[in-house]
Amino acid sequence: LFFSSFHNVKRMDPGFDPSNVLLAELNLSEAGYDTPRGLLFMRHLRERLESLPGVRAVSFARNVPLGFSLGSWEEVSIAGYVPHRGESMRIHSSDIWPGYFDLMRIRLVAGREFTDRDDKGSTPVVMINEALAHRFFPGREPIGRTLRVWVVDRTVIGVVEDIKYQSLGEAPLPYFYWPMKQTW
Repeated sequence: LFFSSFHNVKRMDPGFDPSNVLLAELNLSEAGYDTPRGLLFMRHLRERLESLPGVRAVSFARNVPLGFSLGSWEEVSIAGYVPHRGESMRIHSSDIWPGYFDLMRIRLVAGREFTDRDDKGSTPVVMINEALAHRFFPGREPIGRTLRVWVVDRTVIGVVEDIKYQSLGEAPLPYFYWPMKQTW
């Protein structure tokens, strides 16, 4: 039974490809970094890591799929969407750095990914997964719509495929991503 279950799990598609991905954790806040110094450190770390032989891509994320946490949840309101009575508008999310979807080989379905220009001085943006798009924008184009999070309207710039966030057996969950350069 154990080997049969293990074989079945190996055949499940998590929606991303973790092969040849190295994961490390660091907490710059605990090390005394403020936002400007932390962002500069991250940029320099990325540049140095990308220059290493064999390194194809480098990115950062607050939460990783199938990690120990689904990510933080945020109370979200969607322009033009009226929640049903008792419907939770708490949606899980993760802060990510440009290049994350390429690194994890998560397919972009529509729009664009975050770039280095998506920082505190630019328009607040988010990317959403297909489950969020289908739930809140059925039959409508999600690109250009807004999600209100932390009393700030954030423009949807991209849609990515659904992936597994907490377990391989879960149904698709609405999820969104913030550019770390805007939220840190």
